[in-house]
Amino acid sequence: MTMTPEESAAEHKKAHRLAVLEAVLWGMEHPAELLAIVRESDSDEDAIQRLVALPYQMTEFEAQHVLDLQFRSLAASRVELLRDEVEIRRRGEEPPTGAPTFMSGPQRADPTP
Repeated sequence: MTMTPEESAAEHKKAHRLAVLEAVLWGMEHPAELLAIVRESDSDEDAIQRLVALPYQMTEFEAQHVLDLQFRSLAASRVELLRDEVEIRRRGEEPPTGAPTFMSGPQRADPTP
């Protein structure tokens, strides 16, 4: 069965998103190792190149997302939310409509009264 260009693009987008989520999950599950990489790096680009190299083998795009993690992302509930989403996407499925995902997870409280 041949895929249409639109179907092929959608499959590529799903695979790309899964790869980024898996890289981010690694960062969330290994914060001490990630922090060591950042602290040992001379610059953002150096940190990215360290994540692109062995043993991590991330793409530059994935590495950038890992380095953009905020400490609040390390909360156990956020890690579990991401694990659940990665498992769903590994099965080739999409999270249910309206279900919380890592990117739509807890937001900052609105500072305005």
